Amino acid sequence: MISYARGLVLKHGDRLMVFKNKLDEHRIQFEYTDNGQYVTETIGENYRAIKSGKYTLSQSPLVPIGKKDDEKFVTLPSHIPPKKEAGVAYKNKFIRAAIREKIPACSLPKLRVMIERVYAEIQASESREFQHFPKRSPSAVREWVRTYKKNGSMAYSVVDKRGIRKAQRRIASKVNDLLDELLQKHYLKPRGETVRSTHRLLEREIRAINMNEGEDLKCPSLSTLNRRVQELPKMLVDRHRYGSAYAKNKWRYSMHGDQSTRIMERVEVDHTMLDIWILDPITGLPLGRPWVTILIDRYSGYILGLHVSFYGPSASTIASALRMSIEPKDLLCQAIPGLQNSWTVYGVAELYVMDNGKEMHSHRFRRIGWELQTDFVYNPVRQPWLKASIERTMMEVCRIPFLHTTSNDDFDIGLDQQ
Repeated sequence: MISYARGLVLKHGDRLMVFKNKLDEHRIQFEYTDNGQYVTETIGENYRAIKSGKYTLSQSPLVPIGKKDDEKFVTLPSHIPPKKEAGVAYKNKFIRAAIREKIPACSLPKLRVMIERVYAEIQASESREFQHFPKRSPSAVREWVRTYKKNGSMAYSVVDKRGIRKAQRRIASKVNDLLDELLQKHYLKPRGETVRSTHRLLEREIRAINMNEGEDLKCPSLSTLNRRVQELPKMLVDRHRYGSAYAKNKWRYSMHGDQSTRIMERVEVDHTMLDIWILDPITGLPLGRPWVTILIDRYSGYILGLHVSFYGPSASTIASALRMSIEPKDLLCQAIPGLQNSWTVYGVAELYVMDNGKEMHSHRFRRIGWELQTDFVYNPVRQPWLKASIERTMMEVCRIPFLHTTSNDDFDIGLDQQ
């Protein structure tokens, strides 16, 4: 996203354009550095020129004319190993929390409190993506934040550049497989065995294998089995031993309602199927019911963007609605005849709150957040009141086709006239 503020420099061929003023909510002004000529255009026209390649971004106005500078900004690598990408996502949870809470780099006690809270949330999550990452010290998180800020708030600047080394276990692979099997069979079940009882069963199985197959397998100690149990996700253990309801009540992290204090701080995202059928204007055959994806600002209740299509919820439909909310809309408003009010909002919000759909947890969608340098928060299951603003908006959107009609016939006539 482009920020129209002092310091923005564009290249028009070999000439440099420096941002000077924002004349009103639609028009901006640039100055050519070679002859002082001023250029005035709308934000939409300037944005479209950048997308088409007429203008290109330049990092510094001090680059001599004709010298090839780093006009192509560093972008996210196209291929990142899954383990390294998970490590980047894990580190960014702590980095973004430290930045949101404005914790000073020198305050290690405050960082320690934040680390304990974020790590507890990660352990309570049903996702096992981050379960194998250890809890890091405040000094390590401080270095992550410094690296993140020094590299222009790039989420992937903290990627582990070392090769992934697979730790070698000191127990035999056959014993390791047997240990996992017994944990699954005897420990991870309702009213399952204790760790000590599971260890006795393991000793018995290994003793039987040595006698029957003539092998010399060593039984792991009770402390080794205890460590293996401690490595299991806590919520997973409670769900298998005590049931899903107990595990969710114990480990489900819940936010305490809306805490937004300004516009573009918290944006809620949702999609629904509209209560209308689209008919083919020629054959009259029903084409289907369309889906709508809407983004709304929680603080002001202002709709930032939307996307209507026959495709169901997916990363592409959300990305389309997100793109519309970010881009200027003055050209869109000019194309609609008879429009009285302007649609002024555009830009990237600080936080996006959305449901727990698969499309919103995809790696591609997460990397969109990294590129935009924003946060994605997933609403807890069965707690829609934590994003009541978008839920109410969806209800009103579904009612719009029927607000000005007294019967289905009136609505059909309106469609025929259009």
